[in-house]
Amino acid sequence: MNEVDNPLFTIPEVAKFLNVSERTVQRLIKKGDLSAAKVGRQMRISRYALDQLLREGNTASPSTGKPDHTTLF
Repeated sequence: MNEVDNPLFTIPEVAKFLNVSERTVQRLIKKGDLSAAKVGRQMRISRYALDQLLREGNTASPSTGKPDHTTLF
């Protein structure tokens, strides 16, 4: 898989996509539910890692509190 197929996203981009706060994304990373890599001083999250998080149901929908099993693309 090349970088076009697996782009890297910032914490604010992921937070906006998941409709959660940036702090929630940071907690998911710290807890190990979301894989991320540090690039310089910033964290980057791959599309694959986001898709994996959503497939495994490690996140809850903010409105219902139930797992969100949607995929990215």
